[in-house]
This record gives sequence, structure tokens and C-alpha cells, in this order.
Amino acid sequence: MSQDKSLYKNAIGVRLITKGKTILKTEPLYDPRQQYQRRFDQYSSDALKVDKSIQVISNLRLLIFMAFIFCAVMIYRTADYYLLGLELVIGVLVFAGVVLWHNHLHQKNDILKKKIEINSAGLKRMDGQWHKFKDTGEEFIDHGHPYSWDFDLFGPNSLFQWICTCHTFYGRKLLAEKLCEAANSVGQIRRRQEAIKELAGSVDWRQELELHGVLSDTGSDPHKFLDWSCRYEPTFKSGFVVAIFRALPWISFSIGSAGYLFSGTMVCFAVVYTLQLLLYVLLHAKAIRAIESFQKNGPMLLAFSRLLRTIENKDFNSEYLKDLKLKFGSEGKPASGVFYSLSKILNAAEVRNSPMAHLFANAIMLWDFQCIIKADQLKKKYGRSFRVWIETIGRFEALSSLSIIGFENPHWAFPYVSHDEFFLKGEGLGHPLLHHQVRITNDLPVQRGGSVAIITGSNMSGKSTFLRTVGINLVLAFSGAPVCASSFHCPLVKIYTSMRINDDLSSRVSTFYAELLRIKKMVEAVKRGENVVFFLDELFRGTNSQDRHDGAVAVLNALSNDKSIGIISTHDLQLCELSRIDDKKFVNYHFREQYKDGSITFDYKLNSGESKTKNAMFLIKMIGIYNDNHPGGLQ
Repeated sequence: MSQDKSLYKNAIGVRLITKGKTILKTEPLYDPRQQYQRRFDQYSSDALKVDKSIQVISNLRLLIFMAFIFCAVMIYRTADYYLLGLELVIGVLVFAGVVLWHNHLHQKNDILKKKIEINSAGLKRMDGQWHKFKDTGEEFIDHGHPYSWDFDLFGPNSLFQWICTCHTFYGRKLLAEKLCEAANSVGQIRRRQEAIKELAGSVDWRQELELHGVLSDTGSDPHKFLDWSCRYEPTFKSGFVVAIFRALPWISFSIGSAGYLFSGTMVCFAVVYTLQLLLYVLLHAKAIRAIESFQKNGPMLLAFSRLLRTIENKDFNSEYLKDLKLKFGSEGKPASGVFYSLSKILNAAEVRNSPMAHLFANAIMLWDFQCIIKADQLKKKYGRSFRVWIETIGRFEALSSLSIIGFENPHWAFPYVSHDEFFLKGEGLGHPLLHHQVRITNDLPVQRGGSVAIITGSNMSGKSTFLRTVGINLVLAFSGAPVCASSFHCPLVKIYTSMRINDDLSSRVSTFYAELLRIKKMVEAVKRGENVVFFLDELFRGTNSQDRHDGAVAVLNALSNDKSIGIISTHDLQLCELSRIDDKKFVNYHFREQYKDGSITFDYKLNSGESKTKNAMFLIKMIGIYNDNHPGGLQ
């Protein structure tokens, strides 16, 4: 299906000022900083008011308690016990109401503080102060992955740390997967783009979704609960036994009540409840095994029910979001209602943490059996959907995180990802993890299939950063997010890199051999006929200069074909000679530096042709390692 490419050159929230078909300028439809600041100020003001109310209620509680005691003493001295009883009832009810209101204010205050934190994080992202965010996604670091380590996708100062607002286990996991796994089709990417565009404008909804995640412990792995939900056999298999357990507490109560009415004693209650307790003791082991398989998940399910309700109450326009929402469909009861009901059952089972209450609850109600039976009933009806529901919550969280990029950077463009035009091109391309005040943008000239861009330049001139700039924007493009560019065109490809190479002493792998293993994967992908974009930074730095050159030439010839595009950086200026042999396959670019008054500066702008400068000795002298006037040169 063909689509207008210009749609993908326009950023989120940008109005095009045109004259006829000519775009004169662009203006943002909104100011993301202003939106964050407005919410931050409003929630801060509300929190201050609630704090004052909490202080007033705290003082009021003390006054009510003192007045309650004073009145009770005065009435007691009059010997009016009827009035004293009435005063006690009224006093307890009033005090309980004030306590409940006090607790409500504390809960409201907690919510406001989390909302303040959410908007404060947004302001920090916009100010480039996100590097101290706690969630770095460090557990997703994989040095063996084709590109994630080289492009700083995880760990401190990473893409994940910058954008992640996921708080559920599956949300974080699926966001990591979206950054590491290429989409299967262009259509899938475009569906994600439409979803991310829609969510970018739904600020209040995104913040509500994040709020329910951050208020509860939803980050732990729910595998034990999901394992229980997949075991479809009930704890008590006989329907007759279940009916007996459900009816027995009421039968026992009826027998005890009848005995009390006819005999005036509690003997019948004592007998029937002792028998029920003995029945529980006989089946205690079975009940414990069942409850331990799902216990302590009540708060998590309550949080999931709130997340689900937030999604259920939202009407989406994009087809991808509509399809995701359909996964919450269930017969009769909404998914949020199912998890809410199950959370109440699981929380009720926690009475076993109080031994005395647990003893009486099982003697009177066969409490554990009732919890198990109700949980099994919900599991039987809905258990097959639990994993899908929880994973789909995670997918919404991941999309919400990716949509933050476009919301906070309204001038960034959605890329045009093509399935039939095999070339790579970018205009105004910048590194998304650099703050806009220090970010230098470059145009990436058209790189067609079979071409290799050879980038030379002196130390610190920006070669490696440019490779990462192109690479991380490709990652964003394939995830469905906007990219840090005014326009970006790319084919659907597999990404391979060889940039940060480390030896592995435990496996007896040298730096050179580790680099060979990564390059082998690239060559194998090219031989399989995959569409590939590869990034190589200083090929074979672990060997001598002649070997390095010969090896690089061999690798580039092996990697370059009609289905591959390469971008490499090197100090080996001899590689630039390849463009004289085949100027369609090899194209030279360079970064340069300027010298003035004994200092060196860089403009970090990409230029055509090969580099003509070098700066190693200048830098060595500049930091004082070498001195021309010192004997031997060394300081």
C-alpha cells in the first residue's frame, strides 16, 4: 500500500505554514515544557493545600479525642449510663470518620507527589538532566547482541534510561525488546507510528497510566502467579466437595443458632466449629500448597486492575491500539473487574499472616477453602487470558514510553521506512541522547545498496558519534518512534555493528578475535541474502597497520553487495583509495578540526572527501606529555 512520503517528514504537533505546495516554515502546536510546568505547578499547589488539611485534621483528631474523654468522664460522674453509652457510640463514629478522612488525605497527597515526580521527570528530560534516573535497564545489556551495546540502548546514559516510563515487569521487558528487535514488516512499523503519534498527544492519559504503575509494586516478575493461572485443574476436583465446603459454614451456623435458641448455651457452636477446624486441619497441607501458589499477589493484581481500567476507559483511533485493546475482551466481566475481584480474594487469603485471626476464620468459615474455591472459579473462567492481559498492559506502557520522544520533541520527524527503495538518507540528523543545546546535526547523503561510506578524521572529531547517531536513529525508526532529524528515509534492514570490542579473559578471546567473531556474523547475514546496514569503527585496531589495512579491504569487499549499506570510521587513510577504484561502491567523508592560538576546536560537521589533517601529536603536546624543548621529548 503506497503512502505519501511527506507525511513521514512532518513531526508530531507541528503546523506547516505553506504557500501553495511550498512549505515556508513550521510552528509547534504546543510547548511540551509549558505543559509539564503547568501540571507541575498545579499539582504542587494542590499538594500544599492537602498538606495544610492534613495538619488541620491531625490537630482535630487530638481535639476530638480529648473532648471525647472529657465528656465521657463528666457523664460518668452523673451516673447516666444510657447517655454515656450513646456518647461512646457517637464519639467512636466521629473519631473513626475523622481517621478515615485523614487517611484519604494522605492517599491523595501520595498521588499528588507521584504526579509531581512524573512531571518533574519530564522537565528533567527536556533539560538534559535525565542521566540520574534510577531505571537504566542495566539487566538488558547484552554484549553479544548485534548492536545494542554499541548504540547505548541500555545501562547508564542510555536510550532506555532516557525514555522508560514503564513500571510493570512486562512493560520494561517489551520496551527492551522493541529496541532490540527489528519489525517484521513496514506495515507493522507504520501501525506503530500511528499509535505512537496518538499517544504522544494523550498526555493526561499517559500520566495516569504511569501513575497507577508507580503507585504499586508491579515491577516484580509475575511468573509464579501466571504459572498458577495456567494450571487449569482446580484444587478441589469434586463439585460435590466444593458444594459441601461452600454450604458447611452456613449449616454449622444454623445448627449452633438452633442449639442456642433451644438450650440457651453455646455448646452447639463449640461442637460444630471444632469439627470444622478438625476438617481444616485434615486438609491443611493441600490448602497451604494452593494458597502459596498465588498468595501475596493481591496488591499487584489491584494495580493491574487500575491499569486495565485506564486502558478500557480510553477510546483509541489508531488500528494498532484498537487491536491491543480488544485483547482485554472477556465474557460478561471486564478484565479490570476480573483482576479486581481476584485481588480481593488474594488479599483475603492474607489473613493467614495473623495466626489467631486465621484460626478463628477457618473454624467459623473454612476461610482458606472459600478463598481457594473462589480463586479457582475465576481462574477456570479467565485464567487463559491472564498472561495476555498482563503482557498487553506492558505493550501499552512500552508504546507510551516511545511516544514521549515525539511529545517532548515536536520538530522531530517520523521516518519513512521503505520495503522497496533500498537507500539510507537523513537531513538534520542528530544524536537523540545529546541535549539540543550541544547537539550538532548533519545531513547523511544518500547511501544506496552496495555502498560503503568511509569516514575519516582526526581524534575526537566526531566519527564514532556520527556512526552512533545514524545507528540509534535507525533503532528508533524500526521501533515506530520519531527520529532526531528533519527527515529520514531508510529501508527495512538488519543492523550489525563492530564498535566497542573487548577481550574476554574467561573465554580466552582476544580483542582481535572478538572483533572477527562479530564481523563473521555480518558476513553470514550478507551471504544469507539479508538486507543489512553495518557500522564498523576502527577495524582491526588490535593488529599492525599493514594487516589492519589488508584485513579491512577484505572485509569491506565481503560485506558490500546490493543488499547491504555500510558506514565505517577509520584512521587508515589508505582505505580512501578504494573510492578511486570504485567510486560507486566506496564514498569518502571526513570531519575536520581548526587550530587557533595554540588550541584546537571541532565543528563536528560531515564533509565530502577524505581527511587531510591529524592531531595526535598536537593533543599529546597540549596536555603536557611531550615537550619539544625537553631532552628526549618527554616531560
